[in-house]
Amino acid sequence: MMKKIDIYILKKFLGSFFYIMSLVMAVTVVIDISEKVDNFIRAGSSFLEIVDYYTAFIPYMAATLGPFFVLVSVIFFTSKLAYKSEVISILGSGVSYYRFLYPYVLGAFIIFTLQFVGNHYLVPKADKKRLAYEDVVIHKSRTRYSHDIHRQLKPGVFVYLERFSGRDSTGTKFSYEEFVDGELKYKLRANRIKWLPEEKTWQLESYVERTYKEEYEVVKNGKVKKMKVDIPPKEFIRRNSVKEEMTTPELNEYIAEIKVSGADKIGYLLIEKYQRTSAAFSIFILSIMGAGIASRKVRGGRGWHLVLGIALSALYEIVTKFSITFTLNADLPAIVSVWIPNLIFAIATIYIVKTTPK
Repeated sequence: MMKKIDIYILKKFLGSFFYIMSLVMAVTVVIDISEKVDNFIRAGSSFLEIVDYYTAFIPYMAATLGPFFVLVSVIFFTSKLAYKSEVISILGSGVSYYRFLYPYVLGAFIIFTLQFVGNHYLVPKADKKRLAYEDVVIHKSRTRYSHDIHRQLKPGVFVYLERFSGRDSTGTKFSYEEFVDGELKYKLRANRIKWLPEEKTWQLESYVERTYKEEYEVVKNGKVKKMKVDIPPKEFIRRNSVKEEMTTPELNEYIAEIKVSGADKIGYLLIEKYQRTSAAFSIFILSIMGAGIASRKVRGGRGWHLVLGIALSALYEIVTKFSITFTLNADLPAIVSVWIPNLIFAIATIYIVKTTPK
């Protein structure tokens, strides 16, 4: 059962969190507007269009900086409690230190729930609007390239391109595969493809064509071949951030399609999938860590606590980026790489809590 002191700390926790988040988001939006104002003017964006864009931009930034807001807000209000000797009074009344952390866990759970739902469902939907607007207004003058493109044209038919240029509608390392009952029946590969707008067809260069029969296969190769593929060039122009626009169920379906096509470069997709949960879970760890750090008085006062909180937030981000590279550039499973920062900080949190004066 919650006591008055639990409600008091919980209100401080949530109040500080939303106050700091609102303050930082307001500053972030102002800075972002100042950087993009020329783009808005050139594109002739109306006031309502800009407002609509920032209704999608704010959830994205809030989700990205959520763990940072939690750590700083916990340190902010707990340090204030400590320097008013309120923490000593609470512990001196017979409340154990672990019981003292109860409202922190409860507050973390509330924010975790918001972050979890946001990461998996709400923010990806907002990102569709944000990224589409940025494509038109911010990046319209840039030539776009896509890498590692996978498309399922219909059940059992898959297309792959290693690289595609939107400037001249050409691509490299093209692959077309047809499966029947999970068995590969036809495969066409070409070193280069080019869109012929007059004929509305694709020209394949240096191709190899394989047709698989029951007991043998037929191989045919040549220099040039025209092929109608039911996909226009614009469908190959895909943002690297397309994964951010998918809700987790959509992302799972996309990953399954790519696996069926035989592609193995899906690490960046798995990282996005698992990181949505690990980032939300980090709120529990950072909340307890912040409480453990700020509940003790140190030389330098509250300012030192805040500096330490910001430094730890930056360190968490650095460890996360460093860990992810092992999945992208080595064979470390994505689920392991995204949870390594939480494991490291969880161990540090346990040490901090155990060594905190009680």
